[in-house]
Amino acid sequence: MGGCGIPEGPSSELTRVLESCARLSDQESLRLAEEDFMAGRAENVLARLQDLAPRNPGNARIPLMAARAIHRLALVPDPARIQNPREQEDRARKQWKALYQGLESKDPLVLGNLYFARALFSQDRDERASLIHKALKANPKHYFAMVLEGEELWRKGETRQASNLLKASVALSPTLAESWLLLARISLERGSVRLPRKHLETYLALRPLDRNVRKNLVRLLVHELNDGDAAIRELKDLLEADPKDVEALMHLGAAWWRKKDYHKAAEIYLRILTLNPGETRAALNLGNLYYEAYPQPVLAWKAYHYLMSLPPSDDPFGIMSQKLFVPTRLKKIEQILKEKKIPIPSPPRGILELRPPGKPEEGE
Repeated sequence: MGGCGIPEGPSSELTRVLESCARLSDQESLRLAEEDFMAGRAENVLARLQDLAPRNPGNARIPLMAARAIHRLALVPDPARIQNPREQEDRARKQWKALYQGLESKDPLVLGNLYFARALFSQDRDERASLIHKALKANPKHYFAMVLEGEELWRKGETRQASNLLKASVALSPTLAESWLLLARISLERGSVRLPRKHLETYLALRPLDRNVRKNLVRLLVHELNDGDAAIRELKDLLEADPKDVEALMHLGAAWWRKKDYHKAAEIYLRILTLNPGETRAALNLGNLYYEAYPQPVLAWKAYHYLMSLPPSDDPFGIMSQKLFVPTRLKKIEQILKEKKIPIPSPPRGILELRPPGKPEEGE
């Protein structure tokens, strides 16, 4: 972890209880459950954890992984499923809550974890808040419970208190990915842009496969910090894993635009339109690029006309663009062309007519 810029947490009795199993065989079973979870085998995960939980009532990783596996399993399409996904998830959560309600302990560390696990599976908001309070009363340093309490405070709008509690949780355990993620969100809501970047980078060092959060970091780098180079580095792995990821490609086009490499930006938007000719955002950005950056009013006119020829967008921003923004922009371009005595071009017959200036023909 040191290479990722994450400080090592101190070894302690608290960490041993919350994150380890007393038996070596149980510790190995927990490791295998984690492997199953990463491989998407949620049913195997739950079977292993259900066996482990009664013997390891102080281990917080067991209920945490179980809650994630329950949610993931409910998302998997299953034609043979009798219950709808929400009912299936609710039923599983009730079973796990009952499991932890059946366990008792006088050890404050273990007792705090039992309250934490019950809170994790509770579906009643007031009960959940009460159980989190009991968990922290029994063990004020239960850093996983501190994350839950931080979430509750954040939802109530008490962002300063939430931030302080989450900072305390990562001071106890620097590898709490959820704390770093929520700290980033709170920092953004409070108007910061540089601090969220640090928090998101720390989170991604812990959870490198989280594509959605990496895209959020890229969005921050491009649109708030104007750091196209860093955004392109972050996008490299995303696009190697999925070269057809339209969201990632949209961010890549914006990053090249920020770097004033308009030709590469245009190529990216054209690649998106080749993958999905109906992608209104790519057509709009291409028109904006030609109008605002090059400027190339004829190509801008063609790109906007291409956008207007597409079926109506389902996206609210796309609807406004097609009905309000683009028609007004087209009139402005036509006025510019008229003043320069340039004839109005014919509407484009396809994407090839939207190529940027100097782009070589195919095969050249």
